[in-house]
Amino acid sequence: MSKEAITEYTAMRQAIQSNIEAIRSLIQQADQLTATIGQVEDSDVKNKLATQADSLNQSINNLVDQTDKLFKQYIELANSVVIV
Repeated sequence: MSKEAITEYTAMRQAIQSNIEAIRSLIQQADQLTATIGQVEDSDVKNKLATQADSLNQSINNLVDQTDKLFKQYIELANSVVIV
C-alpha cells in the first residue's frame, strides 16, 4: 500500500471514528433533552425545547448520513489497494 493510500486510509478511519463519537454524544444530549421536555410545564418553553430536540435529531441524521458516505469511501479505498 502506498504512503498516500495509508495516509488517506488513516484520515478516513479517524473521521469515521470522530463521527461515531459525535453521534453517541448527540444521542445522549437528545435523550437528556427529551427527558427535560417531559418535565417542563410551560408550553412556550416546552415548544422551544421540542424545536431544539428536532434540530438535534436532524443533526444526528445528517451525521449518520455523512458517516455512511465516509464508510463507503473507506471501503472503496480499501478495495482499490487490495492486490488480488
